[in-house]
Amino acid sequence: MTDHTTDQPTAAESQRMAYMHLLSLAERIISTSSVLPTDFTVQVRPTAVDEPALRFYFHNDPDSVGVFAAEHGMNLLTEERGASLYTEARSAPVEGIAVTAWTLMANAEQAAEVTA
Repeated sequence: MTDHTTDQPTAAESQRMAYMHLLSLAERIISTSSVLPTDFTVQVRPTAVDEPALRFYFHNDPDSVGVFAAEHGMNLLTEERGASLYTEARSAPVEGIAVTAWTLMANAEQAAEVTA
């Protein structure tokens, strides 16, 4: 006799599968981008496995965030935060994943010169 029960994945298995999905998406995005991030992070909280996030960081490089945004159909936001300039690109969820690219320049005046 064959048992056809389907076990639900454990929390750890669900989290692991979400990490693999994030890493796969990161690989596809990076492989098609003309600008490369300084680093990227993947986030899968154990309490919110269905809300994964992928964040690309560009060190002091708002121009590259802009290029990245244009290449990947993302919305670009730039705002001053005190003496700093924060630049962020966001997309609609990609395969259910929140994708963000960002940078923070400590000197807003210097950042304005870079992006001009």
